[in-house]
Amino acid sequence: MTKLYLMRHAKSDWGDYSLPDHERPLNERGRDAAAKMGAYFDTNGISPALILCSTAKRTRETLDILLSNSGITAPTEYCADIYEASLQTLISLIKDKGGNHSSLLMIGHNPGFHMLGLELSEPSENKAYQKLLHRLPTGSLMEIEFDGETFSEITSKTGHLRSFTRPKSL
Repeated sequence: MTKLYLMRHAKSDWGDYSLPDHERPLNERGRDAAAKMGAYFDTNGISPALILCSTAKRTRETLDILLSNSGITAPTEYCADIYEASLQTLISLIKDKGGNHSSLLMIGHNPGFHMLGLELSEPSENKAYQKLLHRLPTGSLMEIEFDGETFSEITSKTGHLRSFTRPKSL
C-alpha cells in the first residue's frame, strides 16, 4: 500500500506585481496556514518517505514552514517540472520519483494539483471527495491511498481519497 500526499502551496502575496509569478512569496495568511498544516502533519503522524516540491518561491516557503512546524525529516527534491505541469507530467513524476517509497508528499500548484487529485481518486460519495470536486484551496492537503506496493503501479481512478484538509478547518 502506498500513500500520496498532495499539498497546494499556501496563500501567496500579490502585492508586488513586478515579480515574476515563479518568485511570488507567501503572504501573512499563507505563512500562518503553512504553520497550521505543519502542526497537523505532526499531530496526525504524517511522515512521508520523500518530498517533491516545486521550485517556485511560494512552494519552497510553504515547505520550509511546514518542516519547521512538524517532525518530518524526509529527503526533499526540488522539481522545476512541477511548476505549471500538465496532468501527464505530474503523474510521470510520481511514477518515476516515487519509486519504491511507501509514501510521497508533493507540494505544488493549481490547476494541476486539483486535476491530479480528481484523476487519481476513485469517485466516491465520501465527504473528502465531494469537497475536492468543488475546489482545492491554497494550503490544502489530500491523502490518497493506493493498493499497489509501488508508485509505478498507480493508474487513473484507483486511489482512495482518505482525507482532504484545509488550513481554514484547523
